[in-house]
Amino acid sequence: MSELAFVIPVFIREGDTAGLNQFKKTLNSIKQQTSEKWSVIIIDDNSQNDELSFLIEVFTKCVKQKVILHHNQETKRPGASRNIGIKIAKEALDSEYVMFIDADDINDLKRVEETKNIIQYSHPDVIYSHFIPIDSNDLEINISKLSYSIQHIMLALLSPPSGKNIWREMLLGKAYVNLTSSTTVKIDLAMKFPFSEDIHCEDVCTWLQYGMYGASYYYTPNIPSLYRIPDVKAGSISRGYIGNDRFNHDFVRSVIRGLNTGIPFLLKEGIAPEYIKLLMIKYMDLVECTLKQDGFINEIDKIEELMIRYKSESTLYLNESVFT
Repeated sequence: MSELAFVIPVFIREGDTAGLNQFKKTLNSIKQQTSEKWSVIIIDDNSQNDELSFLIEVFTKCVKQKVILHHNQETKRPGASRNIGIKIAKEALDSEYVMFIDADDINDLKRVEETKNIIQYSHPDVIYSHFIPIDSNDLEINISKLSYSIQHIMLALLSPPSGKNIWREMLLGKAYVNLTSSTTVKIDLAMKFPFSEDIHCEDVCTWLQYGMYGASYYYTPNIPSLYRIPDVKAGSISRGYIGNDRFNHDFVRSVIRGLNTGIPFLLKEGIAPEYIKLLMIKYMDLVECTLKQDGFINEIDKIEELMIRYKSESTLYLNESVFT
């Protein structure tokens, strides 16, 4: 079995001490893995940060595993950076699987060991576990303080979907359940469905594509990642950085793109068009409900306008242009 390759996009501004400390913890959670059969691909997204470069240099020298550092010449954002890392894992390392981890999250120390065992006996397309939300001080955040959208994912993981037809559970109410930093993907699947190069919410589209394509999923409860939410009220780092309105706009657009891309695969599986249309309506109802529960209403009118037209038309595809 080829070694597992961690793929880490990182962008840390000069002077961001907290970001550096968090990334150091991410790297330590790799260095301390119980299995030594791993490699790392770090994509520096044009940080131009000497302290970050030094931290990566120190890490590279203190481990015997292969560490590949790629510098983006311009800022490309996480999705495009992950795609670069996936390509490097395939071409330079001949890796069969890539393990995603964000630069502020923390791996379970048995992640490599557990993942290798699963691959040996099951060989699924996607391996994922749950996650534990933590704050900037590494303290676990009580679920009651989290946004409804995060609560929804955590509750769905009480009965995590597995197998080749998880799209049914996704579209009928669970939505996507795999957090990026808890997800390992067979590299051929990752290359077939690259991450969106949008600035934000780039992973939502990808997970929908995986599920509707019919990728085989395997859930393990044994290797939860620590998912960092520095400001519970602001939400994720991306949401806090660009604001809720822009984040939610990008989120809805990414959902629509993922659903539209997945429709041909459902048709190929023999799912009746009228049933597919009902699934699209059901899923968009869930998106609207999630935004309402979190108190974000700016996109609601657009969603309702979109769905009124969609229900009256014969097309199976949602009109993405409403959210461009």
